Amino acid sequence: MLADSAGVGPEHSAVPVGAVTREPRGRDNEDRTTRLGGSHLIKRIVTFCFGIQFIGLTAYSWVQYHRFNLGTDFATVNQAVTEISRGNLNPYSTTVSSLYLDNHFGLILWPMAVLLLVVRSPFLLLVIQNLSLVGTGIVAFMWVSEFVASRDTPKRFAYGLLVIAGVLLLVNPLVFYTAALDFHLEATATFFAVFAAYDLWAARYRRAWIWVGLCLLCGDLGGLYVVGVGISAALAGRATRQRGVVSIVVGVAWVGLITVLHGNQGSFLDQYAYLAGRSKLPTGFRGAFVVLAGVITHPSRPFDMLTSKARMIWRYLPPGGVIGIVTPWGFGVPAIVLLSSALQANTLFIGEPFQQFAVVPFVLIGSVALLTTLVTSEAPFLLWSSLWSRNRIGRWLIAAVLSGGVLFGGIRYAHEYLRASFTDNATMSILPAAEASALSTVLDRTPSNAEVISSADIVGRFGARKYVYVYQRVTRSIPLRAKRVELVMDTAHYPYISAIDQEAAARYLGSHFHARTLLHTAGVWELGWVESSQRSSIFIP
Repeated sequence: MLADSAGVGPEHSAVPVGAVTREPRGRDNEDRTTRLGGSHLIKRIVTFCFGIQFIGLTAYSWVQYHRFNLGTDFATVNQAVTEISRGNLNPYSTTVSSLYLDNHFGLILWPMAVLLLVVRSPFLLLVIQNLSLVGTGIVAFMWVSEFVASRDTPKRFAYGLLVIAGVLLLVNPLVFYTAALDFHLEATATFFAVFAAYDLWAARYRRAWIWVGLCLLCGDLGGLYVVGVGISAALAGRATRQRGVVSIVVGVAWVGLITVLHGNQGSFLDQYAYLAGRSKLPTGFRGAFVVLAGVITHPSRPFDMLTSKARMIWRYLPPGGVIGIVTPWGFGVPAIVLLSSALQANTLFIGEPFQQFAVVPFVLIGSVALLTTLVTSEAPFLLWSSLWSRNRIGRWLIAAVLSGGVLFGGIRYAHEYLRASFTDNATMSILPAAEASALSTVLDRTPSNAEVISSADIVGRFGARKYVYVYQRVTRSIPLRAKRVELVMDTAHYPYISAIDQEAAARYLGSHFHARTLLHTAGVWELGWVESSQRSSIFIP
């Protein structure tokens, strides 16, 4: 880990241990570092590109929305925010079979529901997600710009770092993976976390706590991000250490409270039970203590799990430059995110790029911190301070090689994953216009108080109702809660239910519930019936 010199903000005057004392800046140095006149052009170009990125993401989201390429996760949030906007302040999520708050405790949906009263379209959720994704990139770039301007960074090298940071943020495939795969609070929580860390670094402490509070509203993952920000602040130096410790305590307390309230069922905590040699964990704080005891007494268990997933962990570092993970600001949140995902017994979380979206901006900030340290006279370790300050050519050579590696690695990663990031969505490919038109007809004529049972890949748009369930080939029954019930099947693009199973379902519903085929065209099959048998549930074979 680098010394405090890599994390000192522009308003921190304390000289960290191991740093070489600098002379006060004169006019030449001031012109060279803080003014960076030519960087204004770079900033304008990058800002313009971020605007184009937002337009592109929103256009893609518009296609997704109107082609019904939204699945179960979007349906869950769509249902909750719609119910809240209608006055049901504690909605039950029929897609996950629990109260919405019990899933991840995402209180941020309540303010979003207020916005839904104005906009009146669930498309708002995708716009908010895109604003969070692009906003994270803009804040990270602002941080990079202020960082290089606050150090004795030579002008041309500073320009190079701005270009590298802008390019990596704009072509980061995790941005597009996250935008393409339904709606998740990871993007919004990351935006608040990056802003909180940026303001802590810049000594804007009052505003930083606002971002911390907003991040906590994103639920248990927001609490984890706050812990990560606190770890970075504590490691970065004396100026932020105390506030970093407070952030850690606040984040841990928030996650602990959510655990006690059983509000993190969506985090699959039993997937950590193997660390304690169990198959299931006790509830509340007791479960956390059991896991901690298991890790301490059997350290080989987490080590073996992390080793087995090393390649999966590694794949999320190149978009941020990799090397930043060893710096204070590049370590905290990425470590929390990657460890919490990789230590699960399954690969569900570590295999999902949107779960790791928060890794990239922080690692990138750390990479910039490390590279600026290399070209300035500040030594990372006391033992090498004299040699470090004298060997300017060696420092520049190392910085040039690493800078080239950061840029090349990020672009290579984008070349490998960027194209796939646009097609990796709930349906695996954009539905054709004819099928989307048929689904739109179904949605328009289905009353909002009807119960809809739908294929998982298209269920998202049908989520704006009190009762919506996923039709899947499992041995469990589906509750019947409304007078009118409809089954909507994607017969052309959903591979998990065969044509034989769909035919059997239609015959069963017709013979037992007198269901009628309302539409069967363009890959869509809609069956509907009026429930009069007083049954509490239905099993569709």
